Amino acid sequence: MKFLIALSGGDVKFLGVRFGKDVAEILAEEIRKQRNGKEIKAAIGHAASPKLATELKEKLEKQPKTKVLFISSVSSVVGTHTGPGTITVAFYPVE
Repeated sequence: MKFLIALSGGDVKFLGVRFGKDVAEILAEEIRKQRNGKEIKAAIGHAASPKLATELKEKLEKQPKTKVLFISSVSSVVGTHTGPGTITVAFYPVE
């Protein structure tokens, strides 16, 4: 069970719960739904999960007009509260 939370326009939104083991696929699918056909640029953060972050990057870049700018460790604040295995994605449409 994976919980999806979004930050948009300064508001935190609960996107729901997704079931499955493939976290990278779950996130890639959610981004595909939200992109509305626009070109996007993204950044990936992880807490002690570089393999999962790389897998997500590969899945995202298979989508048309998608570029992952970088992969980084999450901040110590995020990592402390969420723990190892956390993965984050920030993305925006290219205008």
